[in-house]
Amino acid sequence: MSVWYDVHGEGPAIMLVHAGIADSRMWEPQLDSFSESHTVIRVDLPGFGHSEIETNPVSYRGAIADALDAAGVAQATVVGTSLGGRAALEFALDAPERVSALVLVGSGIDDHEWSEQVEAYGVEEETALERGDLERAVTVNVDFWVAGPRRTLDGDRSSGSRAGRRNATSCLRAVGGS
Repeated sequence: MSVWYDVHGEGPAIMLVHAGIADSRMWEPQLDSFSESHTVIRVDLPGFGHSEIETNPVSYRGAIADALDAAGVAQATVVGTSLGGRAALEFALDAPERVSALVLVGSGIDDHEWSEQVEAYGVEEETALERGDLERAVTVNVDFWVAGPRRTLDGDRSSGSRAGRRNATSCLRAVGGS
């Protein structure tokens, strides 16, 4: 598997694993401060950013291992958010000797009972994708995962909102949208 990663700084290693609505660029705000005292490795999971989907099934935990191997890092603190947190947890369970610490932020786990709001979001996104309406699927993703279920981004012209929509569009295209 060839996975995109980059390395910044020197010191104890930190592996940053992005959320499912983003790619490694989500860690830009942390790069400068973390890399002052640490070796920071960012990875684009398969189907996100610069990493293509090359296997079926996709191995996100394998992508973490591949990026660490390619960077020459034997052990790291692994930080993951959302989908990246789940991948980080799976990697830590597979290779605990490679994880010096584990930081999970809003990570999904197997057999979790999702709220009605999350279930409804999933149905709406899947319906939009099935009818080929990528724009609606992106809007549903950004509204749910970026804005949250009790507020909207309507009228938000901020660069963060625009970037979130662009990232969601490219991610959905990579995993089978139009």
